[in-house]
Amino acid sequence: MRKGKADHTLACVGAVIGAGFASGREVMVFFSQYGALSWALVLLATATMTVICVLSMRKMRHCDASSSCALYEGQSKVLRWMGEGSLMLLMAVTGGAMISASGELVAKLLPVHGAYWIGLVITVLLAWLLAQQSIRPLAAITAALTAAIILSYVLMMGMDHSQGAWVRVERTMDAAGIMKAGISAISYGCMNMAIALGVICQGTPDTNRKICRTSVLFGSILSCLFLLCNYVLLRHEELSQAAFPIVLLLNGLGRGGFLFSAILLYLAVLTTTIAIFFTIRKMTAAYTQNKWIINGLTMGVPVLFSFIGFGQIVEGLYAPMGFACLALVFVPALFYNKKPTVGGSCQRWVFFRS
Repeated sequence: MRKGKADHTLACVGAVIGAGFASGREVMVFFSQYGALSWALVLLATATMTVICVLSMRKMRHCDASSSCALYEGQSKVLRWMGEGSLMLLMAVTGGAMISASGELVAKLLPVHGAYWIGLVITVLLAWLLAQQSIRPLAAITAALTAAIILSYVLMMGMDHSQGAWVRVERTMDAAGIMKAGISAISYGCMNMAIALGVICQGTPDTNRKICRTSVLFGSILSCLFLLCNYVLLRHEELSQAAFPIVLLLNGLGRGGFLFSAILLYLAVLTTTIAIFFTIRKMTAAYTQNKWIINGLTMGVPVLFSFIGFGQIVEGLYAPMGFACLALVFVPALFYNKKPTVGGSCQRWVFFRS
């Protein structure tokens, strides 16, 4: 695969792998807590992400555009506003979770007054700066992050000499429970793809074959990472309520393990925050070219939502927001086959193109 396409794939992966995944919290909440069923749920979520990736890039190619605006070509203004509103809200909520997590990480590393705010400000400014560039910096950080995540799983499996059982499923898993778990997994996949939408739409391959290759590689990398994380967490039922399960496990390696986990989580925070800022900036630029307004909204809106807190956002808001994106963003946008018209939305948003 060419370097440009590899960069595109890695950038998409980086948009998905945030602090929630790298810390193990998302995997525990959406998958591991369901015990043996978690394996099927992981594959359901990654399959959902792969299919959406294919359909999104095919729509971009169909409209000959490089912006997510093309997803709404031919749609009514009401549907577009609802979809864009849901997408913007998701960016704000998820961005808030990442920024809050960055502050918590720095506060654990720097025992000084105001460390939380120092971490928050540095992360916001760094993500904003990198979001002004191409997707190449994001791809480079993701490559390092992916290698670090795999290494962390190898280390954790190496120091786990227990014969621990799988995580016990405390709830009754009847047909309704299984269906609810499946819907949550699909919603989780939709939420992540909505977060990555701005990156996915950048540099879409020029043939359906290349689109399928890129999407399959994207889905394969995610599947491997999610399955490895799920395997590790299933052996540690005692971490089912922990905010940062992976961090606690790596702490077993001593001070070095703690520092390694902190760096890993921060890279994950940074990649997703960059992708979110990238998307918000482009969405805002569709309505105004005032740089003060664009930059203010790009940084300010996620910061406001960071006051909710990382844990509360992951457990209480991710699944509903993912379902909203499925209903209001992907279903109406990706299954509409009308050809773009001259003067349509893709033409009016032409300054989005790279």
